[in-house]
Amino acid sequence: MTNLIKNRWLSFEEAHKIVLKEAKKKKITNVRRWWKRCRATSALDCIPVRPDKVYKDGGWVSWGHWLGTNNRNPLVRKYRVNDDYFKIWSHDMAYILGFWFADGCIFGDRFNISQHKKETYILEVILEKMNSNYPVSFIGKDKNNCRFDILSKDIVSDIIKLGGKENKSIDMKFPKIPSKYLRNFIRGLWDGDGSVCYDRINKAYRSVLTCGSKDFVYLLYDALKAEIPDLKGKVYKDHVYRIRFCKYDTIKLGEFMYKNLGGSDLKLNRKYEKFKLAGAKI
Repeated sequence: MTNLIKNRWLSFEEAHKIVLKEAKKKKITNVRRWWKRCRATSALDCIPVRPDKVYKDGGWVSWGHWLGTNNRNPLVRKYRVNDDYFKIWSHDMAYILGFWFADGCIFGDRFNISQHKKETYILEVILEKMNSNYPVSFIGKDKNNCRFDILSKDIVSDIIKLGGKENKSIDMKFPKIPSKYLRNFIRGLWDGDGSVCYDRINKAYRSVLTCGSKDFVYLLYDALKAEIPDLKGKVYKDHVYRIRFCKYDTIKLGEFMYKNLGGSDLKLNRKYEKFKLAGAKI
């Protein structure tokens, strides 16, 4: 007799047998094709579209295992990573977390960060800090962007505990950061979604951070004002939310982000140099 989970889904074993046959027959080799096939046929009605969630405590291994695209032992990784990296706070971890909040995402059991190809080196350094040999790949039509994509249930789980989520851009929440690591987190965040540039009209440097989440921007602004004496700046909205700092506040921000880093050397060189040009003594 067919075993249904919660009167709806087949057991993992029964579902997986059907999926392997369907994947081979229809050449389903990735998650997007899997979703497309689920919408196209009623033959998979008793199988969840998100098996990684339904079966996470009862048989789930990976998407490659689910679709039969892994010819190797599904429990053996091709690449390594420190799965516990986000369990313990450190200055480097805080920076990488901030960079992820700006330019990363999680999906299923995958954790990734993207960047323009000119900044490939920062992804390589982040991977080194995480004791990982996952590759950086070039993506997009013109290969102008790069990304690393790490498979790790533990990392994804820890990111969620720290305040991350899938599809985070519009409604993400500002995480609780221990005060000693805040400047590292904000530096990572600024390296991802912030800018510092010369305003030719006012003949001074200014800095701006862009975000889709109203709550995140205002809590970030409050956190910065609590740490940097007499910081002013402005939060405003056009099609997204932004924090903008003019000349003297940009200098204060740069000095906050690049001093007393607890030994962390993570930074985007391009933005570091611009904060120096702005007048920050770093």
